[in-house]
Amino acid sequence: MEATIELADGKYPDRAGEVLERVARQTGVSFPHRFQRYVELSIIGSRPLDRWNIHKSTTRELVVQAFSCTLQREAQEAGLDGQTLPCQELCLASFGRAAEKTGDTLETHVVKRLPGDDACEFSFVCLKQGSA
Repeated sequence: MEATIELADGKYPDRAGEVLERVARQTGVSFPHRFQRYVELSIIGSRPLDRWNIHKSTTRELVVQAFSCTLQREAQEAGLDGQTLPCQELCLASFGRAAEKTGDTLETHVVKRLPGDDACEFSFVCLKQGSA
């Protein structure tokens, strides 16, 4: 996530990011837009072929679903136990860093997990908005 943030905000800034930052400064509404941008860029950048979806996106809650996960599949093929896959910890650490960057205080829940469920599903409930 650190590389994603550095590239998105430094080397390769985009118009969408500029607009999100401006809107957050003007309205005081940071979540979910700024956080969601980093989450989406990290998934696209690290796992471009994975199927994923933003299931819910409100100023109170963001729900991200991953229907396929290259990291989970590779870990299973390497013989790691499906119930203790390190990829979930990687996702949670990445999302935690994104929340630090945006200043949002979030309550994170793992609602579903691959391979037992049809997807990994992460729910982020905003307890306190960050500032831009």
